[in-house]
Amino acid sequence: IYVFQSRLVMKTGLTERPFSGFPWHQDFSTWYLIDGMVEPTPVIVAIFVDEVTACNAPIQLIPQSHRYGLITDRDREPEDESYSQIVIHPQRLRELVDEGGITALLGAPGSVLFMHSNLVHASTENISPLRRAFYYVIYDNIDNVCQNTTRSQYRASLDNTPITALPDDCLIR
Repeated sequence: IYVFQSRLVMKTGLTERPFSGFPWHQDFSTWYLIDGMVEPTPVIVAIFVDEVTACNAPIQLIPQSHRYGLITDRDREPEDESYSQIVIHPQRLRELVDEGGITALLGAPGSVLFMHSNLVHASTENISPLRRAFYYVIYDNIDNVCQNTTRSQYRASLDNTPITALPDDCLIR
């Protein structure tokens, strides 16, 4: 495996320019449409940096929605081609929610989410005074590197150098 992306996503809340929400989408849609990623094999790991409550814009997801594969029913065309994603059409969203419901991910700092790249998820704008930050690391197998990305390295890595294990005593030294 290699690290495809890593990033800190912070929703500070109550700022002059609050970080807006993300509409209902699948992460793989961007990587497929813009970067030429062939298979939805990445694993998204989200580490909660802050406590995530019902008040500070938790990620909401539709359990088991990844089983439908890449959903191509668009609600609208992407506004920003550098981060194109298929925003799930409202009728399709209703069908998915009728089938699987919606779950808000809440937890203490240090909680970890492992997510399939086709899982349908969203988050709202954080209007509370409570910061909400996640650190994301997206892993993929070395055979699934993007084929035609023009985005910067931090958005779509073309370096598929495999991760190597460190010795068991590496932190003791």
